[in-house]
Amino acid sequence: MTRASWLVGSVALGIAMAAGCADDNRPIGPLEPEAGETNQGGSSAGTSQGGKAGSALGGKSSQGGTNGGSTANGGKGGSTIGGASAAGEGGAATTGAGGEAGGVEPGMGGGAPAGGADGSAGAGGDAAVSEPAPFAGPYAVVYAGTTIGVDFRPVKSAAFAANQLIDFVASNNEHRAIGTASNHEADHDALMQWGRWADGKMGETDMVTLSATQGFHYAIGAASAALPANGTQDYELVAATPVTVGDGSKALGTATASATVAFSATTHVGATFSLTIDGVTYTVTTTGGTATPGTSEVTAWLPQYPWLVSGIPATKPTTGICADTCNLSIQGIFAGANAEELAFAVHIFDGAGGSASSISSVFVLKKKT
Repeated sequence: MTRASWLVGSVALGIAMAAGCADDNRPIGPLEPEAGETNQGGSSAGTSQGGKAGSALGGKSSQGGTNGGSTANGGKGGSTIGGASAAGEGGAATTGAGGEAGGVEPGMGGGAPAGGADGSAGAGGDAAVSEPAPFAGPYAVVYAGTTIGVDFRPVKSAAFAANQLIDFVASNNEHRAIGTASNHEADHDALMQWGRWADGKMGETDMVTLSATQGFHYAIGAASAALPANGTQDYELVAATPVTVGDGSKALGTATASATVAFSATTHVGATFSLTIDGVTYTVTTTGGTATPGTSEVTAWLPQYPWLVSGIPATKPTTGICADTCNLSIQGIFAGANAEELAFAVHIFDGAGGSASSISSVFVLKKKT
């Protein structure tokens, strides 16, 4: 699937989504950077500054400017986030100052040495190095946002920078990358990493331009291979991304949630989600809530992907951005060997997923002790 856009009315939606993921029913490979192109910096600059380095995400290489200005500064070194890359080239100056060092930031490649003295060539930037993942896979991801809608995916490969997701491949037809956007509210623990891509243009499968008050909300986790056979477990909120409206017309909102899981041959998840934006609170409660989770319409199913959670709670607001005609969709994942954590993407929308009036957030919860 390249884009999630659905009408919602019953739990049958979750079944339809799973059928659309048939091409993902395969072993999940190890993490490795995506192969990428080489981005070059400017080649020369006449009597001004030399070309600066190109910059690229995971696995792509960048090369610095090849020639310095004839009477000014030399080129800067290369800079790359993520996988291995070629070193930047130094800018050759004639009578001007030597090239500067490429920028170095935590977790990113950069040019180490500064340029030479006036009239000599600037030193090139060092090659970037791949970053380790914040926790081991195989991974699964849930996400929600404008244009894209809401969905769950097992993940074939993923790339991180500074312990933050910047790229993932779910199938031959779905590859999402942070592009020129940046990670907001990003955080992680031993089993999950979450955040919101915003304020730039994300790329690959969907080229979506996002303002600072929009977002691609996501949570990626070390997917549970199986769930406990029985028992009831309460989960408490670890974090939630700020609530956004699809068109970014409202200031960021707040969210909270709680959940109780009744594990059995058919695992049911009872939950309550509260999303507040523009002074209106949208309350999403499963049948039975957390008091009687066994009656919930949100269930974990599909033996090959037991971390999938899908369901359509019925509570709707009567005022606000998305009022009486609101539809609700939830996707989720369990993480950890014993389902220690649980993440949900919650998407409230008018007409179709990803619409301008859609409301999104991602919730991460862990077992209460």
